[in-house]
Amino acid sequence: MAMDLGLVDVEWADGEGGGLRKSALEAVSRVRFESVLPVRRFTSYRGQRHFTGWYWAATTELLVGFESWLERDRAMILDHDPWVVGLVSQPFRLTWQREKRRDKILGCCDSPISLSTARTR
Repeated sequence: MAMDLGLVDVEWADGEGGGLRKSALEAVSRVRFESVLPVRRFTSYRGQRHFTGWYWAATTELLVGFESWLERDRAMILDHDPWVVGLVSQPFRLTWQREKRRDKILGCCDSPISLSTARTR
């Protein structure tokens, strides 16, 4: 069963103006998600059970946010992979009947963009 892409919305933080943009999934094929800002903040607070921070990715020469040691380690491994040409955190939010998030977006030089998540929930 194919999903109607017009029913799925994508929200992202525009890298140029910094404001949130929203569009149907079928209309965002030309958006360069590897150059957008994170769609939400990486928060930290005293006593939290997970570790958040920023990793400097040599691949993109930009900071990549993480919310756990696993996400940080995964970013480091991807950063050393010669096939990886783009790596950003929280590049967009997908919404349809319920909200879904992907933690990383990964672009390789000869294949489509791949989504990655370290969460098991």
